[in-house]
Amino acid sequence: MENNAAVAKKYGLYSNRGVVIKSTQDNGQAEQRGLKPGDIMLQINENEIKNMEDFKKNIAHNAQRETILVLIQRGPYGYYLNLEMVP
Repeated sequence: MENNAAVAKKYGLYSNRGVVIKSTQDNGQAEQRGLKPGDIMLQINENEIKNMEDFKKNIAHNAQRETILVLIQRGPYGYYLNLEMVP
């Protein structure tokens, strides 16, 4: 879900940038790596994600890679995760 001031306020998020993770697949890679609904993805391979268009472009650009590095914000904290690209 694209993040903005209204979404951030509604869900009590610390940032109005990036894209908000709405859900994860049960026992999927994102869940296994610790991603949770409400987390905010701010970067993919050090490229800023401002909206869904940026997210889609970055995923497409990195489709041939085995892994991507993502910056996630949860509450006031940020952390990096390596995620495998699944065809």
